[in-house]
Amino acid sequence: MKVSSLAGIAICTMGVSSRSAIAQLLSNTKVVKVGVRGGEYGSGGGRRAMGEDILDRELQMSTSSTKAIAAEPKLYFTRVATFPVCKLIEQNCNTTTTTNAEIVAVTDDGMIAVFTDSQDKHVGLVDISDPRSPQGRGRFSFPGKPTGVALKANYALVCVETGTAPATPAGYLAVLDISTPAQPDLKRTMDFGGQPDSIFVSPDKKYAVAVIENRRIENGIYPQAITIPGFIAIVDISAENPEDWVQKPNVALTKLPGLRFEDDPEPEFASISDDNIAVVTLQENNAIVFINITNGKVIQSFHAGSVNLENVDLTDDKEILQNEAQDLRRREPDGVAWIGTRYIMTANEGDLDGGTRGFTIFDRENGNVMYESNASAEHLITSFGHYNDKRSKSKGVEFESVVHASDLSLAFVMSERSSVILIYDVSDPSKPKFHQVLPSGVAPEGGYYVKSKKVLVVAGEEDNRGGGVRSSLAFYTYGSNKPSYPTIQSELKNYESDVYFPWGAISGLSAPYRGRKFLYAVDDSIFKKSKIFTIDVSKSPPKITNAMYIKDTANVLANFNTADTISTGFNSTKLVLLINSDKTVNLDPEGIVAVQDGYWIAHEGGGNSPNVNSLNFLIKVNMTGVIVNVVSLPNDVNMKQKSNGFEGVTKDGNYLIVAFQREWLNETLGRVRLGLYNLVSNSWKFVCYPLDPPESQYAGGWVGLSEITGIGGGKFLLVERDNRAGPDAAIKRIYTISLGPLDKVVDGINGTCVKKTLYRDILPDVSTAIGGLALEKVEGMALLNGRVWINTDNDGTDGTSGETQLINLGQLVH
Repeated sequence: MKVSSLAGIAICTMGVSSRSAIAQLLSNTKVVKVGVRGGEYGSGGGRRAMGEDILDRELQMSTSSTKAIAAEPKLYFTRVATFPVCKLIEQNCNTTTTTNAEIVAVTDDGMIAVFTDSQDKHVGLVDISDPRSPQGRGRFSFPGKPTGVALKANYALVCVETGTAPATPAGYLAVLDISTPAQPDLKRTMDFGGQPDSIFVSPDKKYAVAVIENRRIENGIYPQAITIPGFIAIVDISAENPEDWVQKPNVALTKLPGLRFEDDPEPEFASISDDNIAVVTLQENNAIVFINITNGKVIQSFHAGSVNLENVDLTDDKEILQNEAQDLRRREPDGVAWIGTRYIMTANEGDLDGGTRGFTIFDRENGNVMYESNASAEHLITSFGHYNDKRSKSKGVEFESVVHASDLSLAFVMSERSSVILIYDVSDPSKPKFHQVLPSGVAPEGGYYVKSKKVLVVAGEEDNRGGGVRSSLAFYTYGSNKPSYPTIQSELKNYESDVYFPWGAISGLSAPYRGRKFLYAVDDSIFKKSKIFTIDVSKSPPKITNAMYIKDTANVLANFNTADTISTGFNSTKLVLLINSDKTVNLDPEGIVAVQDGYWIAHEGGGNSPNVNSLNFLIKVNMTGVIVNVVSLPNDVNMKQKSNGFEGVTKDGNYLIVAFQREWLNETLGRVRLGLYNLVSNSWKFVCYPLDPPESQYAGGWVGLSEITGIGGGKFLLVERDNRAGPDAAIKRIYTISLGPLDKVVDGINGTCVKKTLYRDILPDVSTAIGGLALEKVEGMALLNGRVWINTDNDGTDGTSGETQLINLGQLVH
């Protein structure tokens, strides 16, 4: 037991640090409720909000033990389909038009999904009567940007932004008849007199609540000049005919207790309870407001408080090190959802200077924090390989929105920067239990749960055809006996801090030299301090049980002779950059093969001769990860180096066989090298491998090798793929070749290429079979217990969904 004190309060903790205990108490803030206006005038002359003064000193604390009991869910959601919204423009998505599915709503019968696309200024309609086979139906274009959508029967209520906030905020409500989805019909409009951000329909279908944000410039400077303060618009939609709908008086949000900037509320998101109370988040103000929408009165508001974060990564340095702390981080909630009529759950994104990398559950009745996730949700995401280190300096995984399935007592929390959905059992709001994780499209923005069908729909807004990303709607059905994702998860690295082995960008894969339980993998140059991962495939899901740094402790790499490679541009100055002060190394491992006394790593070089930044190397490490041998190519081959070099390595007898990804300088298009290195004579020879020509509808791409795996007797499996993803992907294939006795292989890249035979088209395995859009980088392959395994590379969740698929393709068929 540890005893600490804070402001005269004794804190007794069992099994946690005193700092952790203090952080938890600080996170359980009793927030300021409305009733009287409060606050103090600071030295700058402006009124400071109640709660901000407290936050500057230390947050007040309280606890609550109120519980709601429900049966624990036993089944799981599974992604069954993903619909790229560019199909509404061109059936095959052969278009460069940028789209973004942002907010989505679904008709009560679960038949039609409607989403907003502010990029292309339209709403799209998708038939999801069979969520496993969604079909595009229609679009409706607007003169402005649609920012939110909600549904009543066959009417879609769409917020449309027409002005330019903050100078001229303007927008209106458009009511569409979608009874014929292929031809939506505009029935009427209502002017909001401000810039709308989102809209919601009450459960009883009598009211619509529009959040009029009137946003400011996101430059971190507040308060800013105000044209029109944001407000809430309420429309009485109880009449059957939209022509009879009536806009009620706007609800002002200025001068409320709890706001940081009481004259500039800037509301963000809302949710409506069964008893017609709207909870509204004011993200930049770090505040939450409750409104009775039947009479348009504010009944309560409070400051959302802050969290003391521990064991987080605050540095963008190509390494995930969750060992830093950040005190008094404002929550600044964005998405919010009711849990019953008493509790609310917020996703704490933090657009201004907050964001706590997690979510919070508040008790509406007394303003207490019932539960604070702190860094635990981000740690889980790290264990799934979805943490994006480039977001470390700001808001980490950045939770954007929350959806509650009341019939299942499950809450879905969406991470915009990690592209996952965490599902929690919230039967007891004071003790949410993690239930499962789901992969999503890139940057999930809005979600909708269809109670009548137990279907979850999530909109992924990012769209970048050149980067292999297409905006999409993903569909998940409930009822599986076990989760289908993740396919790899790491185990706890530090039990005291609940920090997992961080990982991502897994490229090469190998079976063990002996044994039937483990696979070995390496991460590529997305991360520095290269590692070898041990994956226990006997666990479900397969677990990363160890991460071993590759080190140049004996200076083998440091002593590599660069005298002969200066003509390529690679010299001692560039060599030094590969080695860190602690003797870890910054390689680009693209292949690994386990041998009796260690591992051989295929390091892909960088740069084109004569400006090579790093040569392609075969690097031998011992069982403890220490480099014991470094092999380079013959200099005449190094002189031909282009990017896209070593992409896989395997061993057969006395030979290491390495696959080159693409053609090098002055080599024939479609003919790439397989390099055979004799471990006895320390000599190289090369043969030609014929690549398939590109087949993608998106011209300008390439095809290359990604991996090679020996299957015995001079026979090999090779992964051949294009650099396209989603609807543009065409080639993800495994081929077999036979080189026969390797001592008899004749050297000659310019000779006759080896003959290849298609073993398996794996495009379905990394797309339709997993209910997603095609993943680009099938990077690893191994043969374990007679079964073929493959894995995809998630590029460290940088510009990708972060999804990693480790797939058992079944028994090898000779």
